[in-house]
Amino acid sequence: MFKRYIEPVLIERIAYDLKHDTKDQKEKQRLAIEGINYLKRLNYTNSPHWNKLLIASGLSIHNEQARMNYDQKEQCVIIKKIIAHEYVDALRILESGNINQEEYFRRLECIININILNKDYHSIEEISNYFKNNSHSDLEPVERAALRRIQLVICASFYLQRRFFECGSSFFNFLEEDSGLLDFLNMDDNDFVLFRREELLIMISISCIVSIPLDNYSSFMYLPEVKEFFKLYPPLFRCMDFLIRTKFTAFFKYWDKIIGNKCDSSMFLEESWKFAQFTMRSKLYFFYIRISTKFQISYISRILNIDEIQAKEEIQKLINSAGLNVVICDDILKYKHKMLFQDAVEILKENELCVQKLLDDRRMSNMRMKDEIQNNILENKESIDNYVGEDDNDIDIVDEQSFLNGSENDDVFHDINERIDN
Repeated sequence: MFKRYIEPVLIERIAYDLKHDTKDQKEKQRLAIEGINYLKRLNYTNSPHWNKLLIASGLSIHNEQARMNYDQKEQCVIIKKIIAHEYVDALRILESGNINQEEYFRRLECIININILNKDYHSIEEISNYFKNNSHSDLEPVERAALRRIQLVICASFYLQRRFFECGSSFFNFLEEDSGLLDFLNMDDNDFVLFRREELLIMISISCIVSIPLDNYSSFMYLPEVKEFFKLYPPLFRCMDFLIRTKFTAFFKYWDKIIGNKCDSSMFLEESWKFAQFTMRSKLYFFYIRISTKFQISYISRILNIDEIQAKEEIQKLINSAGLNVVICDDILKYKHKMLFQDAVEILKENELCVQKLLDDRRMSNMRMKDEIQNNILENKESIDNYVGEDDNDIDIVDEQSFLNGSENDDVFHDINERIDN
C-alpha cells in the first residue's frame, strides 16, 4: 500500500480502493471518511464519486452542491475542476492564463498531469517530442524539479498505453541527458504529485523486463546506468537474474508476489500489469517452442502457476498469431510432421488450380466468340442472297423497257456512230 494520497488525485485513488477487494471493510470506511472530509474542507462536493464515498462511509450527510467561485485562486479552481472530471475546462484555464517564464515547467507539469487523468496521451506525446528537440540548461532548482517530474510522467504515459519499450527507452534516454534524474527518483514521495515514487520505479522495471528479449538481459544488466537503477529498485535485478539463469518458476513466483501485489493495489499500475503478465507468459511459451521439439502443457502451467486450460488457450493464440509450425495434441505441443518441399508442392497445386481455371475461362470465351462469328456469317449470307435476287428482277425490268423503247435506243446508237466517224 502506498503511504498516502496527494491532491488532486486523492479522490480518484480512494474511489479505486473502494471498488477493489485489496482493502477490508473497515479500511474502506476510513478512506471514504477521509475523502469526504477532504471535499468538505474544499467546500466542493461535486464529484462523480460522492455517492460512493457516502455509502462506504456509512455517514448520512446532506449534499449541497457548492457553486464554483471563480474569484478564488486559479489553483483552487483547477483542483475543483479536476475533482468534477471537467478536465477540458481545467486545461483551458491553465492554457489561457499569462505564462510566467519562471514558472513555465511547473505550469506544463500541471497540464501533463491533467492529460494523464483525462487519458489524452496524444497531447502528452506532443510534449514529449518538444523535449527531444530542445535543451533545458541553467534552470532554477524548482523548475529543474518540475522538468524531471514531467520526464517521468512521459515515461509513465507510455506504460499506461502498454508501450513498454518506449517507457524504458525514454527513461534511459532522459537519464543519459540528466544523470541527476536517478538521485531525484531517490527522493521522498513529497516531491511527487501524480504518481508515487514506487509506482514510477515499478513502471520502468516492468517495461524493461517485458520489452527486452530473453537473450539480451545479461548485456542490459551490465550497463552502468542500469547498475545504478538496481540500487534504487533491487527487484528488477532479482527478476532479470532469475530469467538469465532460466529459473522461470522462481521468477514468476517473485514477479507475482513482489511486483504483482503492488500493481493490484494501484489504479495506475493494474491495467497494464495484466497485459505485461500475458506478454511474459508468451515469451516463455515461445522460448520452449524454440528449444524443444515437444513439451507438455501441464509442465508449462506448473512453471507459470496457472491453470492448464488457460495455458493451452494462450499457446493456441500464440500459434495462430505467429503462424508457428506446431500443433497441440491433448497435453503435448509438438512440431507438425511435414515432408521436404511439402509447402512448395502445396503452393504449386494452388497455382495449378488457378492456371487451370484461367484456361477454362479462356476456352469458354473462345467458343462463345466462334459461335458468334458463325452466326454472323450465316446472317450475312442470307442478306446477300436476298439482295442479289432483288437486283436480277430489276435488270429484267430495265431490259424489257429498253427493248420496248426502240426510238431511245436508236438515238443512242446514232450518237455512238458519229463519235466513231469523227
